[in-house]
Amino acid sequence: MEEEKILVLDASVAVKWFNVEPLREKALTIRSKYASGEIELIAPDLLHHEVANALKYNPRFGIEDVDALRRSLCFPSRATERHAIYSG
Repeated sequence: MEEEKILVLDASVAVKWFNVEPLREKALTIRSKYASGEIELIAPDLLHHEVANALKYNPRFGIEDVDALRRSLCFPSRATERHAIYSG
């Protein structure tokens, strides 16, 4: 019997989905594995705010971009709930 893999998603990992920085490829692999159902992700309820706060300091993102990203991100807060994670 295969164990279900559940990872706790940290904001520093989610930020790497949008920023080019060290370990980005590993962060994108986590996102891909979640999207394909290979792993489950859980995260604190405030994670989308933490990610938006980090991205507002990136010159690639304007305030409107960050606000739209914050609204579009939906992170799972409990292992029993399945939520969509931005895959763009």
